Amino acid sequence: MDLKKITEQFFSAYARYDAEAMTALCTSDAKGRYVPYGRNSLAPIRGGIDAIWRALPRAVSGYRVEVLEMLLAEGDTVVVQTITQIALSRFLEAVPPPQTGRHLNHIGVAYVMGPVLILVIGMIGEVTLWALLYYSWGDLGSFSNAVYFSLACFTTIGASELSLSPAHRIVGATEAAVGMLMFGWSAALLFDVIQTMRSRRITGGE
Repeated sequence: MDLKKITEQFFSAYARYDAEAMTALCTSDAKGRYVPYGRNSLAPIRGGIDAIWRALPRAVSGYRVEVLEMLLAEGDTVVVQTITQIALSRFLEAVPPPQTGRHLNHIGVAYVMGPVLILVIGMIGEVTLWALLYYSWGDLGSFSNAVYFSLACFTTIGASELSLSPAHRIVGATEAAVGMLMFGWSAALLFDVIQTMRSRRITGGE
């Protein structure tokens, strides 16, 4: 029995979603585990796990997700957000908050607009990263469509007139989740800027 050859044939059938070929390579008493059900999910292959093998491709048409590319997009988004935070910190170090009393004037407004602009530029960069991923798949046609779809996902608004292929739909949902995290991160940074300015402004006015 050539276990290496059998293993290669099994995973070749797995890549094709050929449940019949996968089952044929298993002995009549073979057992396996279905990972989402945990380590104690030992069940017969025939009449058990093979049902999952058959059902999944039918339930999710074109079941395939470029996991590596999605993880790279998520990682790059965090990198861009980190760079944005560093740029914001450098801005705050270079431009001290105005101390003009208790009431916000045009100088204070300008001081707040600087961090807002930095955060917006960072978000544009993050949206563009996801748009490049969508465009490389060719699901949305033009790059402008990819940017629009990415922005709609990132802001959790959604774009009903555009959609990814069934194999990639989960990526759009993932971008929405990442977008919420990035908005929360940016809001926390902006809140810190306003609090710092407010505390120094009050101190300066006393």
